[in-house]
Amino acid sequence: MKKWLRWQGLVVFFCIAVFLSILWFVLVDFFAERMIEKFGTDIVGAKVELDNADVTLFPLGLELKRLQVTNPDEPMTNIFEAEKINFSIDGFNLLRRKIIIDKMSVAEAKIGTSRKTSGAISRKKRTESTIQDKAKGKKPALPSFKTPDVNMILQKERLQSIELINSLTTEMDAEKRKWQLTVKDLPGKEKIAEYQKRIEALKKADKGGLSSILEGVGNGGALKKDIEHDIKQIYSARKEFKQELASLKKRMDEAIKAPGRDIRRLKNKYTLSPQGLGNISHYLVGPKMVKKVEQAISWYYRLKPVLERTVRDKEDGHKVVKPVRGKGVNAVYKERAPLPDFLIRLIDVSLNLKAGDLSGKIKNVTPDQDILGLPTTFVFSGDKLRNAKSIRINGNLNHIDPLSPADTIKARLKGYRLSNINLSDQETLPVTIKDGFADLKLNTVLKGGDIFADITASLKSCRLITKTSGSEGFVAEEIASALSEISDFNLKADITGRLDDYKIHIKSNLDNVLKNAVGKTVKKYTVNLEKQLSSAINEKVKGPTGDLQESYINLMPVGDELSGRLTLFKGLLGGIGTTKVPGGIKLPF
Repeated sequence: MKKWLRWQGLVVFFCIAVFLSILWFVLVDFFAERMIEKFGTDIVGAKVELDNADVTLFPLGLELKRLQVTNPDEPMTNIFEAEKINFSIDGFNLLRRKIIIDKMSVAEAKIGTSRKTSGAISRKKRTESTIQDKAKGKKPALPSFKTPDVNMILQKERLQSIELINSLTTEMDAEKRKWQLTVKDLPGKEKIAEYQKRIEALKKADKGGLSSILEGVGNGGALKKDIEHDIKQIYSARKEFKQELASLKKRMDEAIKAPGRDIRRLKNKYTLSPQGLGNISHYLVGPKMVKKVEQAISWYYRLKPVLERTVRDKEDGHKVVKPVRGKGVNAVYKERAPLPDFLIRLIDVSLNLKAGDLSGKIKNVTPDQDILGLPTTFVFSGDKLRNAKSIRINGNLNHIDPLSPADTIKARLKGYRLSNINLSDQETLPVTIKDGFADLKLNTVLKGGDIFADITASLKSCRLITKTSGSEGFVAEEIASALSEISDFNLKADITGRLDDYKIHIKSNLDNVLKNAVGKTVKKYTVNLEKQLSSAINEKVKGPTGDLQESYINLMPVGDELSGRLTLFKGLLGGIGTTKVPGGIKLPF
């Protein structure tokens, strides 16, 4: 009987198995750690670091220790940090090339922690604008509080009134030359002399016989028609000239008033009016809010692949294909109960914030919501925290229909303790909340490519600190003084529009307070600046205005010449009968 077991082969098999096991235990954790860091870094655009990764076989799962995700916009800060993450993987579905995680636990997660080293990575220069560039383009500029010098204003500002006056002067001079040529072509002294000779001939014909009289009647009719034609031509030219002269006179009067418009325009530009103070909260808070909104939108786009695949990926990865024999093709068959390629059904999170510790749950994390048929939802909450009474954050990220996604996020924060919070980082007027309390509400809807959000903040028992360099003028100093006396106020911001072209409207009861506190002083200063501008601008336009009026006066002789010629031609008809002509003269038939 032959031996059915060869000890030599068993020993070799055992050695290989031991070697592979050792290789597994030695290297698998290292490979898992490097893969997580590499793919995470590619998605975020900054370093993703992991202290340790531990892969287990029974049950199949993974434990991650101290995961750090760098904020790409602030390389010395972690946007997210977690001490421990562990989960198990469905082994059966893994054989079907599906990663299904029923439950994941994230312990001691933190946001905004500092780093010892920079988490920036070297990348090729991007062609699109950075967040800072976008924020710079959108942020409202705080009006200058400095007292402007009138001479400096006039050196760099273009006076529209002078340009208008000079342009009209040039036009009037051109009109004068045109009409001088027109008058030259009209019937004049030579024609009058010719008609006088023909009239003398008619008078001689009256003293002749019957035949001479009849001939004179015929010549007189032709003469009257010729004179009447010339009179109508001169009359028409004079009528057109009067109309153009009236139009130029009206435009000249408007041009003379134009300096007043320049005065008002420059006054409004270089002074902070009481009406402008009515929206000072927009200037103070707007720039920082724009920056925060841009960061949120940036992270939304970074995390969007977690919520949905691209159309191309879906066509390539989830299209049911007919099996092809003899070729290495991954055939995907229709499933009775289809599952996504990647799915985390539940994530339990313990989150450590400055306000206190929160607990949260995130459900149905998958890029294939259309297959699962369920949206990604999350909820975080905490009560009686260190620096707040309560926090509630919940959201519904619905990408079941990739062509019509709808995401909603709501947040409520009550009794949050404020400490050294920068309300405004404007260089001209920085404002810091030294201490106080705040209640916050956030409602956000992202539908397609549109954003609709409203943020309401109610702040109480606050101490506001402002710092001015002293070079910004009296307005900044008075605003700073008014802010230092305010303890309770509210802010409301509305964000609407496309994600790549949104608008922020901010209003606050600070506006009325500042308007009342500074309005009278600003008005007094505005009146003074207006007087200085009026004096300087009127002096500048005095010469051009005189040239304009002179050009208008130089057009008058053209009208006088036309009227004079019309009178002379009408006089020629006085001695040869009467009939109606323009101007009331009767000419013979």
